[in-house]
Amino acid sequence: MATVGGIGLVAAARLYMRCLGAHVRAVMEYQSDFWLLIGAGLVTQSLGLVFLGSVVARVPDLNGWRFEDMVVVYGLAGLAQGAVPLFSDGIWSLGRYIHIGELDYRLVRPYPAILQVMSSQVGFAGVGDVVGGGVLTIWALTRVQVHWTAWHAFVGVLLLLSAAATRIAIKVLPSKRLSSTSRPLPALPSRFTPT
Repeated sequence: MATVGGIGLVAAARLYMRCLGAHVRAVMEYQSDFWLLIGAGLVTQSLGLVFLGSVVARVPDLNGWRFEDMVVVYGLAGLAQGAVPLFSDGIWSLGRYIHIGELDYRLVRPYPAILQVMSSQVGFAGVGDVVGGGVLTIWALTRVQVHWTAWHAFVGVLLLLSAAATRIAIKVLPSKRLSSTSRPLPALPSRFTPT
């Protein structure tokens, strides 16, 4: 039987979801923050759709791609992007855990340390991304010209899960270098990272 950190996959998934649930309950204590973050995700998706619409209005023929075809791709990217903060937003705290010595506490627990770190925070802006991406995807899928079969649906779901896993891996793997840095900053620099 497959295991993760010495426990079964089902037990690890159950513990992971319970950790995320605890953080969801904590954030729900401040409901205005919750709704503000969801609204921010929806605004982000809406602005992307406006940009896509303005591009198609200026250039109506993009090598045979129609507006609805591009909305499918954009919506699926929004779904994958929204899954990252929902399920692994705590990875941004890894540098802090290493530098203050809290990672050691997580290493001795009988639960995979990476899952503990990943489930230490929930990014609720991802809910807005998932909702917005989902609505856009459903709207566009009803308008694209694809002959849907069970196989197409299976491959589509598999590709969506793979995209989310890839985005999470891009966020997690560079964090390895944090143990050799002198300050607890994210492994990937951003425009908000102080220099």
